[in-house]
Amino acid sequence: MLNRLGDYFDFIHRARSRIINGLVYPAFLLHAAIIIPAVPLLFTKGFGAFLAATLPALAILYGLAAAVVFLARKSGPASAFSARFNRVVLAIPVVGSLARKLALLRFLQAFVCLYTAGIEVREAVELAARTMGNAAMEEEMLHSVVLLRNSATISEAFAENPFLPPVLRDMIRVGAVSGKMDETLTSVIGYLQEDVDNTTAKLVSLLPVIVYLLVAVYIGYVIISFYLGYLNQVMTEL
Repeated sequence: MLNRLGDYFDFIHRARSRIINGLVYPAFLLHAAIIIPAVPLLFTKGFGAFLAATLPALAILYGLAAAVVFLARKSGPASAFSARFNRVVLAIPVVGSLARKLALLRFLQAFVCLYTAGIEVREAVELAARTMGNAAMEEEMLHSVVLLRNSATISEAFAENPFLPPVLRDMIRVGAVSGKMDETLTSVIGYLQEDVDNTTAKLVSLLPVIVYLLVAVYIGYVIISFYLGYLNQVMTEL
């Protein structure tokens, strides 16, 4: 069990490091796109004009980042607001897929550890649901716990869960019927970890492309604004 937990935490650490490293270059590009076009103002109009040109864009950038962090941490993990926010995140392409897979990975890892330790299935599902870190998915899992309390089998309890892929529901049913739940889910965990690796790689490769597009739009806006201002000045002089 300890080896399994060690492997899991090592995997999570590597996934987080990969995402953080993938954010460094896009963040640098965003800052460069804001600061570099305003550098000539330092020599022509002074430091005040440079700050006036860069601070609003930087304030928007940092404001958006702070808003995302605030919304992600607002209230408790099982609050209604948090559940709604998590559902929005889960609907975002690639990002939502990665968030869903990581939450399922946490659940399965916790459930297998509890189940192999002799914890009763209903209690193991309830405790594992608390580790998912996603209020929307936790709500659905706790609904499955209610069904288990009403004498439903684990496969029946998970049958209507929208966040569980059909393959995972089938594997849970096979594990329950064969009596090898821990072995079956351990193989699923391995597959899911590989899937998370692939999704993380896709996300890291998409981020620079998205930032390139944002930078291109911003530079286009700066250029258009410059020429509009220049034309207005010419027209005024005429």
